[in-house]
Amino acid sequence: MIESSAPGASPDSQGHVLVVDDEECVMRTLGRLVSRLGYRTVGTTKTSEALTLLSLRRFDAIISDLRLPMPTGGVFARHAPSLAPGVPLIVVTGAGDLAEVWDLLGEARVEAVIPKTAVDVAIASVLARAVSAGRETREAGQEARLLADGLVRALAVRDVETEAHSRRVAAWTLMLAQHMGLPREDWPRAELGGLLHDIGKIGIPDAILRKPGKLSEAEWVEMRRHPELGCTILSGIPALADASDIVRSHHERWDGKGYPDALAGDAIPLHARIFALVDTYDAMTSDRPYRKGLPHSAAVEATRTGASHQFDPRVVETFLAIPEHEWRAVARIFADHGTLQR
Repeated sequence: MIESSAPGASPDSQGHVLVVDDEECVMRTLGRLVSRLGYRTVGTTKTSEALTLLSLRRFDAIISDLRLPMPTGGVFARHAPSLAPGVPLIVVTGAGDLAEVWDLLGEARVEAVIPKTAVDVAIASVLARAVSAGRETREAGQEARLLADGLVRALAVRDVETEAHSRRVAAWTLMLAQHMGLPREDWPRAELGGLLHDIGKIGIPDAILRKPGKLSEAEWVEMRRHPELGCTILSGIPALADASDIVRSHHERWDGKGYPDALAGDAIPLHARIFALVDTYDAMTSDRPYRKGLPHSAAVEATRTGASHQFDPRVVETFLAIPEHEWRAVARIFADHGTLQR
């Protein structure tokens, strides 16, 4: 990993740009070019390192080679938008065939695709526009995200495994919402709801929340109050109002046999229908003290079986079309004791 900044520039005034290319000479050249434009840069040739950086640090833009391979298959540029929502992606490529470019990118949303032969000419204006647009998007949702992060950490003090689970299902909910074609303005709502879905468990007594064995029927009645408790908590925080539909309805079922409102079909908010599948998938593929998590293939079959009674069939259809490596990429970043390791 290589970090650099423009000589004499104030670190607080610069944008932060991640540069990723598997050819070190190209990565260094791009890094120097971007640094001369006044940005702080972090450069790497390793996809695994880039994934870690995206999970730990905030960037104003990502510049990536088109064909940089992911450890689980596919290319980094295709996955970067879901791994770093709201961070503009600029793809630099030597590919001359546009059909090949869009085939490799799939449905990924990119700020620009720049031929390597035109980088010197185009990068300044493209990067300035990308950084400006990205900051406006993130600043609009910054208050909500900071509040949500604080609440999730507070819950994690009582239930240590909740934080990794919450961040993982939030990322998966965003990914599934994107694949379903939800508009970009709905993406923060999907991610925020996924992150905060269990926040009502703050109001559940420790004797129930931390009980190592099975809950009694009376204890289950208390545990099932957490969606309503979560909505009560969020009702006093206007910036988090968009998360309420997932928080209240994430245990509803397509057939109407869920809780707390016994909603059925399209009466369940779409974001909650998307999250319900993701949450169940995570439960199936995660290790528990009493069993090992299922492999992806087994979880897929169980989900297929749940179509039309537990899950929205349209959500299931989209889920089934997403390659396994996309689920694994998120799981690796937000892993706990054993998620999708098989």
